[in-house]
Amino acid sequence: MTERAMTERARTPSRSVPHPAASRTAGAGGISEPEDPRVTIGRSALLWRWVTWTTVGEVLGFTVPALAGALTASWAGQWAVLVLVGAGTVEGTALGWAQARALLPVLPALRTRRFVLGTAVAVAFAYLLGMLPSALGERLTELPVTVLVLGGLVAGLLLLASIGTAQWLELRHHLPRSGSWVVVTGCAWTLGLVAFSAVAMPLWQEGQSLPVLVAIGVLGAVVMASTVALVTGAGMVRLLTGAGLVGSATEGG
Repeated sequence: MTERAMTERARTPSRSVPHPAASRTAGAGGISEPEDPRVTIGRSALLWRWVTWTTVGEVLGFTVPALAGALTASWAGQWAVLVLVGAGTVEGTALGWAQARALLPVLPALRTRRFVLGTAVAVAFAYLLGMLPSALGERLTELPVTVLVLGGLVAGLLLLASIGTAQWLELRHHLPRSGSWVVVTGCAWTLGLVAFSAVAMPLWQEGQSLPVLVAIGVLGAVVMASTVALVTGAGMVRLLTGAGLVGSATEGG
C-alpha cells in the first residue's frame, strides 16, 4: 500500500456496526429506545401455545389411566390403585413435558426435568388420594362421620393443590409472586373434573366393551383438558405479563 493510500484511509471516519442484541425501535419524536430483550412472544400467542400443548399433553397422557381403569374395573381395590397410580405417573409426565414445552420461549432457563418430575409425582399422588376410598372400602364405614368429613376435606384440598404446588417449586425460581399458581391450578382442575364428570359419567354403562369405555374416557379427557388449559393459560399469561416476559396481545409469537 502506498503512502498516499494510507493517508487517505486514515482520514476516512470508521463506521461502527451495531450489535444485533442492541436492536432499537423508533419512538416518539424520532428518539430510539431499546427493546426489552426478555419479550419474545405476545400474550395471545402464548395463550394459544399453552392451551394447545396442555390439551394435547393431557389428552395423550390420560389415555393411559383411561385404559388402565377399564382393564382393572373388576380387580381388587389395592391392585387397581397401584396400577392407576402408575398410570397417573405417565399422565403427569406427558402433561408436565407439554407444559414445559409451552413455556420454552419465555422461560428458557426452566429446568424441564424437575418440572416434569414434579408434575408426574403430583398427578400420581392425586390418583392415590382419589383412589383411597375404593381401596379402603368398608373400613371407612367404621370411622366417625366427623373424621370422614374432615378427612375428605383435607384429601380434597391436597388433591387440588398437588399439581400447582409441585410446579410452583420450580416456577418460583423464574417468576416473582408465583404462589398464586397453586390457586389457579386448583380452580382449573376443579372445573376440569366437573366437566369430565358431566360428560363421561352419564355415558359409562355396565357391559360396555373396552374400546367404548376408553373412547368415552378420552372424550371426557378432551373436555377436561381444554377446560384446565384455558383456565391455567389465563393464569400463566397474567403471571408472565406481570414479570414483563410477554408483550401486548398483538405482538408476534
